Amino acid sequence: MVDSGRKRTAGMGITNVEWAKVDAEDISAFQAHTFDAVTCSLGLMFMEMTTAVNEFGRVLKPRGGVALSVWQTVDKFPLANIFASVAREFDEASATRGALEIATRFGDPKPILQALEASGFTNIQCKEIEVKFQVILDNWLDILFKMPFPLKAAIAACEARGEADVRERMGKRLKEVLAEGGYLVDEGKGVCIPNNHAWFITATKKAV
Repeated sequence: MVDSGRKRTAGMGITNVEWAKVDAEDISAFQAHTFDAVTCSLGLMFMEMTTAVNEFGRVLKPRGGVALSVWQTVDKFPLANIFASVAREFDEASATRGALEIATRFGDPKPILQALEASGFTNIQCKEIEVKFQVILDNWLDILFKMPFPLKAAIAACEARGEADVRERMGKRLKEVLAEGGYLVDEGKGVCIPNNHAWFITATKKAV
């Protein structure tokens, strides 16, 4: 993602951006009161949330803003249901354990709101948003199989059993499922999955 960001900003002619890969739960490389804003898009679910929120608060300047988004429950996340259904065809256990539960663990956003308040944030707002997932299909598949979702776990389970061509077979099946659901666009080159619901949370760090 860092490489993609560098390429995108370079292509836009933006030169005043620095990119760095760091642990969101330990951003001690940055001093306190460094940033005007912190954003975290659909990633907080995979972190130790309270630790990350405290770090966000530490590096923000007084009156700085934070904007976060997290997935809602599985029933409001059709993208995840597609992942689970395909993973189940390859390895039953992979569709029901771990990653999917983690990705939707803030279906109730109260723990995040409480952590923000405890960390010294004010003006905490939370609203529901719809995420229309749009990507180029082939590029997405390469990234998708590395992400912490049931597909990755199913691939690992199949390969551990000595099955051959797992990624190719799973990619083919995923394309079939997307086509059956009407999610392929641009003559099959792209994917568009609407009606994924997330919480969008904003807050302001207290003034000193």
